[in-house]
Amino acid sequence: MTTFLWLLLLSVIMAIASLAVGLFPLKARVALHHMNLASALSMGILVGTALAAVIPEGVQMLLESGYSNNPDSGMALSGVIGLSLIVGFAVMFLVDHYEQLITTGEVSNTLPEQDSIWKSFLRSPLTLGLLLHSFVDGIALGTAFVNNDDSFQILFLLMITIHKLPTAFSLSVMLHQEGLLDSVVQIHLLAFSVLTPVSSILTYLFVLLLKLNNNFVVGVLFLFSAGTFLYSVIHVMMEVMNKKDDYSLVAVSDPLVAATAHQHGSSFSRSEVLLSMIGIFIPVIFTFAGDH
Repeated sequence: MTTFLWLLLLSVIMAIASLAVGLFPLKARVALHHMNLASALSMGILVGTALAAVIPEGVQMLLESGYSNNPDSGMALSGVIGLSLIVGFAVMFLVDHYEQLITTGEVSNTLPEQDSIWKSFLRSPLTLGLLLHSFVDGIALGTAFVNNDDSFQILFLLMITIHKLPTAFSLSVMLHQEGLLDSVVQIHLLAFSVLTPVSSILTYLFVLLLKLNNNFVVGVLFLFSAGTFLYSVIHVMMEVMNKKDDYSLVAVSDPLVAATAHQHGSSFSRSEVLLSMIGIFIPVIFTFAGDH
């Protein structure tokens, strides 16, 4: 019972912290130039989180399950890793293009209706990918708290939190840049903030009641969510770069010059490139800090 209350308390703190960090760029009104810098930093954070935190977490879970030492497993460890990542990526690709699959006519590529909150979830690969990963994070966290190892529990909670907080900031900035109303962004952010705590509590109760604890299943789920996360990151990078290209072309009056700039020039400023690189290495720093 004490462990459950401890998990409940930490989950509430995690949700509040994530929500507060995500709300900061919405409440602190900043100029377009500063928002572009924040977008570059956020894009880098998402890339670094995918490569330095999410994928390694899944691989570590599989290794801890002892799968690689099982000759009768039927598939090499590298095959399990690759298949899980690809399936996650493919699922997000299908979700992102579901309208083309269910309609016969030409699909509009405009922004979702501002009054349709549920459609805004369905049409945001970034939100869907992060929600799925948050859900799997909660499964892993709840499973970790079943084991009576306080140091491991705190370390695992810290590992999840240190990449959840900057990701909440990135989610808020990116959705705002996509043109969603602040009220809609806040709902997306709330869902992202509470999903890990809720799924961790439910997983803890489920595993405890049914006496289940399978690191292999959790590891596969982690890698599946990493595949969805990777698609979300690529989607964000394309959105940011396309938007920057649009801005640069609008600023040039000569069509020939604009076309040349579009084909050969980078629309990122030096500051944005540097901030993107800083963002990429922020999750790496946090990951190494959490390991010591």
